[in-house]
Amino acid sequence: MRGLTQYIAELRSCSTREAAERCVNKEMAHIRLKFHAPAKLDGYQRKKYVAKVLFTYLQGFPVDVGQAEAIALMRSARYSEKQIGYLAMTLLVHERSELMEQAVAAMRRDLADMNEVHTCLALHVLGNVGSAALAEALVEDVLKLVVSPTSPPTVLKKAALALARLHRLAPGVADIAEWSAHLVRLLAHRDLGVAQCSANLLCVLTHEDCVPYRACVRVAAEQLHRIAVEEDYKEIYLYHDVPVPWLQVTLLRLLQRYAPPTDASLLETLRSVLHALLRTPPSAPGALQSNAANAVRLEAVRLALHLDTRGAPVERAVDVLGGFLASRDTNLRYLGLEALAQLAPQRPGLALVPRHRHAVLASLRDSDISVRRRALDLVYELCDAHNVREVVAYLLDYLPYTEPSLRESIAQRIAGLAEEHADDAAWYMDTACELLRRVDERAGEAVWPRIVCVVSARPAAHAHAAVHAFRAVRAPAGPEALLKLGAYLLGEYGDLLADRPGTRPLDQLRALQERARVCAPATRVLLLTTYVKWLNLYPDIRAPLCGVLRSYTTSIDAEVQQRACEYLALAELDDAALLEHVCEEMPPYAAPAPPPRARVAAASAVRVPAPVPAPVPAPRAPPSDTSESDLLDLRDWDSLPATTSTPAVRAEDWSSVSLWRDDPGDEKRETDSLLDESMLGFHALHAPRASLDTDGGSSASSPSRRDSAQTETPLAQTRAGSIASDGAAREADGAAREADGAAREADGVAREADGTAHEAPGAAHEAADAPDARVPAMRLPPPIVVSPLSWLGASAPRTQRTPSPTLSPGSVPGGVPGDAPRDAPRDAPRDAPLDAPPAHIVHEDAAWRITYAAAPLTLTVHNQSAERGTVHAVHVAPCAGLRVSVEGAGAGAQPLAAGARWVCALDAACDACFRGPTRVHVVVALGDAPPHVVDGELPLTMAHFVRPVAVGAGDFVARWRALAGAGREAQGVWAAAPGARAAAALADAGLAVLPDVDPVRGERGGGGGPVACLVRWEPSGAAQRARLTVRTTDAAVSEALLALLADALRA
Repeated sequence: MRGLTQYIAELRSCSTREAAERCVNKEMAHIRLKFHAPAKLDGYQRKKYVAKVLFTYLQGFPVDVGQAEAIALMRSARYSEKQIGYLAMTLLVHERSELMEQAVAAMRRDLADMNEVHTCLALHVLGNVGSAALAEALVEDVLKLVVSPTSPPTVLKKAALALARLHRLAPGVADIAEWSAHLVRLLAHRDLGVAQCSANLLCVLTHEDCVPYRACVRVAAEQLHRIAVEEDYKEIYLYHDVPVPWLQVTLLRLLQRYAPPTDASLLETLRSVLHALLRTPPSAPGALQSNAANAVRLEAVRLALHLDTRGAPVERAVDVLGGFLASRDTNLRYLGLEALAQLAPQRPGLALVPRHRHAVLASLRDSDISVRRRALDLVYELCDAHNVREVVAYLLDYLPYTEPSLRESIAQRIAGLAEEHADDAAWYMDTACELLRRVDERAGEAVWPRIVCVVSARPAAHAHAAVHAFRAVRAPAGPEALLKLGAYLLGEYGDLLADRPGTRPLDQLRALQERARVCAPATRVLLLTTYVKWLNLYPDIRAPLCGVLRSYTTSIDAEVQQRACEYLALAELDDAALLEHVCEEMPPYAAPAPPPRARVAAASAVRVPAPVPAPVPAPRAPPSDTSESDLLDLRDWDSLPATTSTPAVRAEDWSSVSLWRDDPGDEKRETDSLLDESMLGFHALHAPRASLDTDGGSSASSPSRRDSAQTETPLAQTRAGSIASDGAAREADGAAREADGAAREADGVAREADGTAHEAPGAAHEAADAPDARVPAMRLPPPIVVSPLSWLGASAPRTQRTPSPTLSPGSVPGGVPGDAPRDAPRDAPRDAPLDAPPAHIVHEDAAWRITYAAAPLTLTVHNQSAERGTVHAVHVAPCAGLRVSVEGAGAGAQPLAAGARWVCALDAACDACFRGPTRVHVVVALGDAPPHVVDGELPLTMAHFVRPVAVGAGDFVARWRALAGAGREAQGVWAAAPGARAAAALADAGLAVLPDVDPVRGERGGGGGPVACLVRWEPSGAAQRARLTVRTTDAAVSEALLALLADALRA
């Protein structure tokens, strides 16, 4: 086409963009003029002008002509014109264009054409740039070509590849499984090109459902036997002396999609294939031949591991992988390490892998960081009780030379290996201290709390830990993390050294004071906690300890100053019983989660929540003045009238506020007087700021919680949460209530003592003058800094609690109002919601089963298939008002053997009212198949976050009237359910059931928090109907609770 050649030359000769645009505009105007009279154009001219339009478009200039002419060229009988037409259609015609119907008709005509060249042109378009619209329209036509016995091999190859692409774009449009037997037979085609394309098609189809194509296992094995063992192939299929490497790799991957066969003859065929493929080949002369041969051998190794981890094939496979580790090719070394890492968990006692341990350790110093990460994974897998000391020593030597992105991960893995084999306490402490000396500050902060958890759980290690702790703090210099560890261990177990020369109490104090002068404020705070612990352990050095604490009361750091003042006040109380209770030894922490045996994260490793021994809540700023219209929005029961301001209730009182009245105004008129009186209880919020403690709480507690008012101090919060941990956590369920009662009594004593301390001159805050006798003083919620993982296993009233190393709201005095469990945070979910069974099935299919449990809050992924699987990620869809995060989200892929389960913990927090369940998406994969997403509903509702609060009958009436008003009530009427069923429904919703609140009519009530909520269930015996009314401080919460209770309370 001479005109096209001249146009290209002219456009390329333009020196500026403006000149090129002028040339293009001139040519496009000429082409438009020609296209306005299509009858005068012949096929050659139409082809030439469309080619010019295509070249202009490819040069980046906008074009708006030529689409209709491209469709006309597609209908041409000449190949050259049809070729240009198809090319222009793929570039110029959008899939939602009106011309697409004409293009589909032209392609369908070419697919049915007996001319092989025309058919291949249409298949090229579908296989390369096919869209979802084309797939829905033409997939049946392509399927006919694949299953037709008259299709030539060239068409068969292209049709199989086109069908694979169309199936990816629009799965389920055609019933391809119906033709599974014919598709499987294509694997045995004598034309190995057809077999290759058919194998690719089957890999796509079996990714979703393997069952219909199970017969391909035998056909694929026989085809591999002909190629690898019998060498029955034509010379044209040799690629650098490797026979059809792509077909071999595809067939080997296809076989890994299915469980190992049980047929003896088929197994023997596969073993002979693996023996032939894993033979030691001669040295490859070139890179291309080496790459092709190694690709086939690597897939053969994976198939050998998939079929059986015992026998000669696996031994030969391990030898092949060992040869990969010695290769000069970085990619080959990486793949060898990856395959060995897959083999090691399947047979922990396999003696074949450790023979290459030295090569694996040498890979840790590889120049490529990807190889180093894979080598680290494999080293962690190969470590056992026999070689743990050698491996840990090597990793400690290697740690200072690694890059920062891997240092924290390696540190946590060393700590995990030492924890798994911590039978020798002296070796464990030597390793732990040496680890803290060699890591940086960030990694040390993640590791030292793990050491505390391990030591606290092993009483036999306490003495060794104390010795190593004293050595660490006596050293003239060292990392902050090691000093924190030493200070904490000396505070807990330093008394075990008090009788030894050189480690007496005064020696321990001097050692810490030498380091305290140069340490960071955060570390100095921890040292102060150790000093107050020693007040109880070493009475003979009480004066020096008090002098040290007094010296820090004027510290420039507010955190250090506050802690020193509080501890000094506690020391000057001269109450040995209180001091012993506050400074008692911490209970054993839960064992830290071991580092995942999976791929090392590139940027940051999995961080275990640090069990900080003495966390201090951030001080809350004094509350600003609040208008009375906003007072009922406080998320605390103390924002409602207290019990002392309410007279005793009688049966007549219920009649005066019955919800069955016809005139709602009557209730308002009758409750106005009581509401006016009860609202006085909120006036304490307008007290001067000097009357409030630094934590936001007032100087007096609610009379409903305690007979007399006591002052709350931050000391009660910090020490009750960190040192004086709830003793009931170590008791059985049968003694839990008695222990909680004792803890509350001790808490009261602590508050009385703190109140006395704050009356001394120089105290930071003073108690406020008591308000009117009828008005109960208000207590705002104290600030709570909590890791959600600390209550996942302990927040449920009906679940045995476990001690948590982090600060739990239950240990903060006044943290949860009413009779709620002391260890349940204000926004934490309960154990058993109203609408979720203990094990809720989120998703289930033939391969995967995902269940949800509420106590503790976990998600379990079960691999039900016979293949190995992988969990790549777990993601909870965002929901307004609800925050759900997945523990260990950055841990990388989690391998799952056939039948294995993987459990991940969930963190849930409720920020506002939300409706209905949220969705969870789990990215999984079976074998080497690409990952896909399975999802389902996570049944988290408002019922998870309701806490029971028991109130008296008179208190219930007063609070009920105080919550009256528009926007706070939701109501429904249904057929009456039995009284026992109503009580059970209220209890399951997390409400404290008040049975027979009105003995005359059999009404029941319920109370819950932390949002103030009250529920009344009023049956009407005559009408056999019942009314449910919910009142809360939030209209949305009222509607949500009513919807949750509706189904359970219907008769």
